[in-house]
Amino acid sequence: MIDQLPGYINIVFILTTLLTILLFLKAVNFQKSGIIILLTLLIFQGFLSYNGFYQAPSAYTRTGYAFTADYHHSIIRKVQ
Repeated sequence: MIDQLPGYINIVFILTTLLTILLFLKAVNFQKSGIIILLTLLIFQGFLSYNGFYQAPSAYTRTGYAFTADYHHSIIRKVQ
């Protein structure tokens, strides 16, 4: 997808991801529920990525908008 990026970008991304995982697990004291939440989110994001959800960012559809906090906030405001 982004073949022109220098190699260190991938390394920095991987290290940042691993650090984020470590900090999240440390914040929840390595509890089983925290690990389950983390694994669920990682699997969900991996599934979306593998199926090409992020391939066309210019085609920002209503489905993509459903995953943002703004969408849910607008629904809540309409209900009130």
